[in-house]
Amino acid sequence: MSSDLRDQSTSGAVLVFLGAVGFSVKAIFIKLAYRYAVDATTLLALRMTFALPFFLAVAWKTGSSQGSTPLGRREW
Repeated sequence: MSSDLRDQSTSGAVLVFLGAVGFSVKAIFIKLAYRYAVDATTLLALRMTFALPFFLAVAWKTGSSQGSTPLGRREW
């Protein structure tokens, strides 16, 4: 196995692990938040607000790559 492929495999495994941990911790945070009489709509809005910077960073990173074509009217 080449060094580059090994590095990609390691970073992929780390990302999978972090995703699984994040998905599991989300339920714990929600359960703790319900102790403070917060409704589901507010929690969902907070979750989306906290996730927005990450989605914007991914969109910026993937949009700046060469060879990408912008979406046409039908794709939007």
